[in-house]
Parts: sequence; structure tokens; C-alpha cells
Amino acid sequence: MPRVAGSSTRCPALRAVVAVVVAGLALCAVGSVQARAATGLAGTWKCCGAGGAAAQDFVLTSGSGSLRGTARLPGGRVFAAITGTRIGLHVKILTTYNSFSPGYVATFVGAISPSGRRMSGTWTSNAHQSGTWTATR
Repeated sequence: MPRVAGSSTRCPALRAVVAVVVAGLALCAVGSVQARAATGLAGTWKCCGAGGAAAQDFVLTSGSGSLRGTARLPGGRVFAAITGTRIGLHVKILTTYNSFSPGYVATFVGAISPSGRRMSGTWTSNAHQSGTWTATR
């Protein structure tokens, strides 16, 4: 049977090695994107203003595993303490108000974008409120 240009009927082992290398590179790229998004959450995130939650900034001072920080009004006034968790591309942020409505807790649950520049999801409060949220940096 005549050979077709570019076919590799004589080197199936070479094709297998190339397939393994390509698959490995693809897995590394996915892992790198997830690692970039999952780390480095510390910083200021512009949040909300739509979806029922008031406009605010999440200022995260710890962004790997356990989250800590403050929630601030657009003018910079701190109104809540932030605690939470991050597991992979998933985040849970609790804002516990300590100024104008002490005891109010809003819980933001969502996903981190692969770029690590956006988080979004749903929120609920201990006052039986709920909605959607998006935070960007």
C-alpha cells in the first residue's frame, strides 16, 4: 500500500510520545491558570452596587486559604470585618458589620475567574436578604 505524505504508520511509539507531551503541556496550562486565579486575592476588590448589595470595596489582606480584611464604603469608611475561605476557584466571604448595623452578616459565595480578576456569585444575609454579586479588580 502506498504511503500518504505525513502519515506515521512506521512510528506509532513516536505518536504516543507526542500525544503524552501535548497532554502534559495542556494540564500544566490549566493548572497554571487555576493557580494564578486561586492565589493572590489580597488587594482591593470593587464589589456590588447591583444585585441587591450596596456598593462596597472588599479590602483583603490575606488571600490564600483563609481570607481576612475589611469592607469599605466607596468613600473609604470601614463598616465591616471580612473573614472567609478560598478553595481553588471557589470563595466564601463573610462581612460582619461593626458600625451602622452591628451584628448584620452578609455571606458572599462564588467563583473566581480563571484570570483572577473577577469574582461573582450569590449572597445571603442573616436578615433574610439575598441577591447576586460581582467583584472586580
